[in-house]
Amino acid sequence: MKKILSFLMMALFANFVMADSYVKVTATPTDWEGDYLFVYEAENVAFDGGLATLDAAKNTIAVEIADGVIAANETTNAAKFTFAAVEGGYSVKSASGKYIGVSSYGNGLKQADAVGSYVHNSMSIDADGNAIIAIYNETWNTTGGSMILNFNANSSDKRFRYYKGGSQKKIQLYKFTASSTPTHTYTVAGSSDVAFGTKWDPANTANDMVKQDNGTYKWEKTDLTLPAGAIEFKVCEDHDWTVAYPAQNYSLNIAEAGIYTITITFDPAAESDKVAAQASKTGSAEVDPTAAIKGGWDSWANELALVLAGDKLTATGVLNIAAAGDYEFKVILNGSDWRSNGYTYHREFTGAEGITGNGDNMKLQADVAGEYTFTWTFATNALAITFPAAEEQKVEPKEVSGAIAWDFTKLVANTESALYNTDGIKLTAETTPSKTDEIVYSEYAGTLWTVGEGFDAASLAFTGEYPLRKNKMCQNGTLRFKTTVAGSIVVKFSDTGTSASATAVKRYLVVNGEKTEYWTSRENNGTENPYAAQLDVTTGAIPVAAGEVTIAGSSAIVVYSVEFAPASAPEPVLANGYYLIGQKGWDVAALSADLLFTANPENEGEYQLAVTLVKDQSIKVVKVESDVITAWYPEGMGNDYKVDEAHAGVKTVYFRPDKQGGEGWHEGCFYIAPNEATGIANTAVDAKAVKVIMDGQLFILRDGKTYNVQGQVVR
Repeated sequence: MKKILSFLMMALFANFVMADSYVKVTATPTDWEGDYLFVYEAENVAFDGGLATLDAAKNTIAVEIADGVIAANETTNAAKFTFAAVEGGYSVKSASGKYIGVSSYGNGLKQADAVGSYVHNSMSIDADGNAIIAIYNETWNTTGGSMILNFNANSSDKRFRYYKGGSQKKIQLYKFTASSTPTHTYTVAGSSDVAFGTKWDPANTANDMVKQDNGTYKWEKTDLTLPAGAIEFKVCEDHDWTVAYPAQNYSLNIAEAGIYTITITFDPAAESDKVAAQASKTGSAEVDPTAAIKGGWDSWANELALVLAGDKLTATGVLNIAAAGDYEFKVILNGSDWRSNGYTYHREFTGAEGITGNGDNMKLQADVAGEYTFTWTFATNALAITFPAAEEQKVEPKEVSGAIAWDFTKLVANTESALYNTDGIKLTAETTPSKTDEIVYSEYAGTLWTVGEGFDAASLAFTGEYPLRKNKMCQNGTLRFKTTVAGSIVVKFSDTGTSASATAVKRYLVVNGEKTEYWTSRENNGTENPYAAQLDVTTGAIPVAAGEVTIAGSSAIVVYSVEFAPASAPEPVLANGYYLIGQKGWDVAALSADLLFTANPENEGEYQLAVTLVKDQSIKVVKVESDVITAWYPEGMGNDYKVDEAHAGVKTVYFRPDKQGGEGWHEGCFYIAPNEATGIANTAVDAKAVKVIMDGQLFILRDGKTYNVQGQVVR
C-alpha cells in the first residue's frame, strides 16, 4: 500500500510540474517505456548517456535535485536513456544511440548499435526507492545470479556500470515528465491545401499538434489522396511565423501518386533535427498533375493555374502583366511542390529544363506590358515563356552638360560587317539600320565599329549615308546631340576633293537650321591626286542654346570632329541673402541692395533692415540664391503683411528665418515696432526741448512726452 501511494503521489506531483522535468520513480509501474536518468543521489550525479564510449571513468554529469525533481534542459536531455519493451524485458538505449548490457558474468558494461545484441534488462523499485536494473542469464545463475546497474563511488573509478550481484552503490531512477500544460502551441503550416486544408496558414488551429507524454508533439492525417511531388511545411510556434522550425522549409517527398497517411513529429527539446515527417502509402489513386505560377507582379497575391493539355504532358497559362519591370516568381507543381532555380528569363533566354528544387526565386525581365505565356513540361521539368511583341523604342543620345569632343578618328570600322566597304560603313535604304534611321553610335559599338577611348558614343546620333568613312570622318548626314546648358560648338570639316580642278570652292554648314557658307581658294591640282588639296575648315565658336543641336551640310562635305564647350555662367546681380519684397513688385527684378537684411549682432539667428515702409503696401521676406528666389517668408498665398498707419515710415524690420519670433511677429517671421509717439506736425520747438534723431526720424522730448515730428522739419 505504501508503494502504491508513493507512486500515486509521484504521478500527482508530475501533473502540477510547471515545466518539463525528470521525476523520481518510487514505485514499480506496469509499463517502463519512456525516457529516464540513472542517478546516484548521494553525490548528485547522473549517468551521461550522451557519451560515445559509455563505460568510462567519471561517466557522469552533475544534476540538481529538489524534492525528487530534476529540471529537463539541454544538459539533462542529452544524458537520458530510453526504455523500450522487447521480448524478454526492456532495451536501454543511450542518447548517443547505443544499447547497453553485458555479455558475461563479470563487472563491466557493453554497448552496441543493435537492440538484440545482449540479454535484455528487467526493472523494479525496491522498498527504499532504489532502482534495480538487472540482467539475468541461466548460465550465470549457477555462479552468482544477475548483473545489476550500480554506481562505483570509489574515488579512483567513479562510474555507472553493471556489477555482479549489485555489489556497488544502489542507484535511483528519474523519469521524464512533460509539464501538465504546454508552454507553447505548435502548428503545422505548409504548401499543400490537400494535406493541411489551407496553404501556409499558421493560424489554422485544425493543424495544431498534440503533445505526447514524452514532451514531443505530433500531427497526423490519414486518407490523403496526393499527387507525386514535394510537400513543404514548417512547425510554427503560437500560431505565428516569428518562431518556426526548421529554418529552411521541411520537404516531404511523395514518390508516386496515391493515398497516404502523413505523420509529423516535433521535439522542442532536441538540439537539432527537431522536426521529422513520414508519408506512408496506404492505397493507390490516379491524380492528374497540376502546375501554377506565382510571383511579384501582384505582390505574390494569386496563383496563375496553368491548363493541363489533353495528353497531360504540358500545362499552359497566359499572364497579363500591366507594367514592364523585373519580377520574381516560382512554379508550383501539384499544389505544394515549389520549384525554382534562380534562372532569369528575358527575350534571349525563354526556356530552361531540370527545374527540380526550391532554390532562389526565378526572375522575369518583362520589358513591355502585355500577355506572357507560361508552358510547363512535366517530363523534363522545363518552363518556357513566350514574350509579347517588343515595342519599337527609339534610343536617344545621352545629354551632355560639360565640355566634350567627338573625334571620328577614335572609331575603327569592323571590316567583317556586311555594311563595310572600302570607304567605310555605308548605309542605304535597304540596309539595317537604313540611312533614314537615326542611330546612336553606342548602339553599334562592337558590331559596326570599335569605339576608342575619348569618344562618348552614347551621346552622339547620326542619320545618313556614312556614319563612319575611312576611319576618320562621317559624311552626307546629320549629327545630333543634346545639351542641358547653353554653349558653343567648333566643327572641323572638309569637302571630298572631287572638285580639285576648281580654284575656288564653296561649301556650307547648317547648325540648328542656320546655314553658313565657307569659301576658299586653292591651286589647280589637275586630276592626278584629287584629295591632295581638299578644303579644310575649322569653324569659329558657333553659339547654341540648351537643348537639341543638329549639324548638317552639303553632301560633299565630311565632318572630322565636333567640340562643345558650355557657356560661362553669368555673375549674379544680387548677393545671396534675405530681401524685403512687395513695395516695388513681387519678382526678383523688384529687389536691390538697399532691401538686403543684415545679421543682427544682438540676437543670433536674427536679421534686421532699416527701410521706409509705405502705408497700405504689402510686404514679405524672400531668400535669394544666384539671382533666384528660393524661399518665401511666410510661404504660401494670402498671408503677406499689409503696412498700416501705425507701422508706416522709416522702420527697422527684424526677421527670423527659423520662424520662431514671439508675440507681435507676423507669422513668426518678421517684426516692425509700431509708432507709439504723438505727431506734432508744424509745431514750433522751444530751446528746452530735447531733440533725438533715430532711424532717420526726428523725435522731440518735451514736457515729459515724446513727439514724432511728421512732415517738414524747419530749424
